[in-house]
Amino acid sequence: MPTSPPDEQKIAAMFNTIAPRYDFLNHLLSLRQDYRWRSKLAARIPDRPNLKLLDVATGTGDVIAACRQNKKNPPHCTGIDIAANMLSRARSKLDPSVNLQQMSATSLSFTDSSFDAVTIAFGLRNVSDQQRALQEFHRVLKKDGQLLVLEFFPLEGGLFAPFFNFYSRQLLPRIASLFSDKTAYQYLPDSVANFSRAPELVQLANDCGLGSGHHEFFLHGAVGLLQFYRL
Repeated sequence: MPTSPPDEQKIAAMFNTIAPRYDFLNHLLSLRQDYRWRSKLAARIPDRPNLKLLDVATGTGDVIAACRQNKKNPPHCTGIDIAANMLSRARSKLDPSVNLQQMSATSLSFTDSSFDAVTIAFGLRNVSDQQRALQEFHRVLKKDGQLLVLEFFPLEGGLFAPFFNFYSRQLLPRIASLFSDKTAYQYLPDSVANFSRAPELVQLANDCGLGSGHHEFFLHGAVGLLQFYRL
């Protein structure tokens, strides 16, 4: 777990600052692999009539866009985020039927058992209280509803780790500084280094009443797509 919880107000301010160039840098810095990872997530959305989807830390709405492009095309989509400028970008990209609200992952203003699926992509490590967020995800999911977590995880061993860590800690902030706020992109590798290891996060989710489904990893374990079910 993080050595100190992220400060939600500071995180919101940071994302408000980088919102104008966020999509461009996401695609550039991931070499457009972020499209593939979100497509993998979208493919896991369950097939249910009138499916209701909640995307947490929706940012500029890329997960909802990926789900809408997927053949399942969830008819009822809600996205929440703590950064108003990110939501503004999402509104400019998404269909007006998508419900977008400024809201914290740790305090969801939805009734119990409201959603068939909850997704969160590259946002859980920025949440101030991850256990509380997972409890909230459990609460708003319907029975047998699905939680999908797409996230970066620390790499500590293996041949790929030195290359990934050099890129994320040295090259990534320098490239980002040409287009956006360097400090924000220095925060990125630090937030990953301080985040839970995948088995720790799985155990935390299990402790919150979420049963494990299929977990899939990319970039030699640096990116994980974790699937959970509300028991």
